[in-house]
Amino acid sequence: MGRMDDVVRMEDNLGLGITGEVAFWLIRDGACVRHERKKNLIVNLSRPFLADLARGWLLSAPIGVIAIGTGSTAPSLDDAALASEVYRMALPAPGTDTPLQANTLLTSPTQIVFRQTLTPFVASSGRPTSPLVGTQVITEFGLFGDVLAIATPTAAATISSQNGTGTVLAKNFNIKYTWVNDVGETAAVATAVAHTQSVQGSFTINLGPAPTQATKARLYIENVTDAPGTFWRFGTDVSPLPSSGNVTFTVSTHPPTSGTAAPTTNTSTAPGNNGSGRLFNRALIGAPGGVSMSGTDRIMVENILTFG
Repeated sequence: MGRMDDVVRMEDNLGLGITGEVAFWLIRDGACVRHERKKNLIVNLSRPFLADLARGWLLSAPIGVIAIGTGSTAPSLDDAALASEVYRMALPAPGTDTPLQANTLLTSPTQIVFRQTLTPFVASSGRPTSPLVGTQVITEFGLFGDVLAIATPTAAATISSQNGTGTVLAKNFNIKYTWVNDVGETAAVATAVAHTQSVQGSFTINLGPAPTQATKARLYIENVTDAPGTFWRFGTDVSPLPSSGNVTFTVSTHPPTSGTAAPTTNTSTAPGNNGSGRLFNRALIGAPGGVSMSGTDRIMVENILTFG
């Protein structure tokens, strides 16, 4: 069950010079009982993913996850996830090339071979998802490029100035902030900065340098005088962020006392989380009827990307 011959290429649907194929082997009691190979669809999200990698922008990390699911919706260029993901597993380390696992580069033609053997019903440490139970009919596959999580900020913001231009009333406030990427948002910084507005006007807050993966900054303000206890989202995000130096935010309108509360969990997508990352390609497998799996069944999935 090594690398397949006679690679079936799909149409280069995005004009990227990349074609793809997926194959699977259902392994039961040590023997292959079903095998299939077919085209897969490289989706639109592969464009920003590849662009980020090419320019060294650390929002994307290399393709790192293979996922299976039970959805039956036909693949679409606009897909962002599997229709119904049930299990995923990290790909092996680059350079791996064994009968059951691979993450390797071939030449003539230039190809990347990803191969992983999933045992979705068997508990094992280090797996990104919990083992499945019962019987599952697997019908879809996808590769995901990891989206790097942004670390929740730890340094409180500082107030750099205030003046008399604006509509912020002379009251007391506490301010927190978050960093945002194109997938989610960090939790709010734990330590708020306190600010007393001495006259009606505005004030400017300094958040410090933005992390590389962030695309926006967001403020949450507690009106201590009128509505203590909750930090509410304020105004428009800071975007785009400066490429160097500190991020500053001028608050010139009075903060709200309702709306969206400051987040307490980081949703900027840590790699390996179920349903996370940028979908690179997708295919339906096992037609007709899917691939019925349970117990100690294993499924080896291989994806070959051909360049040029």
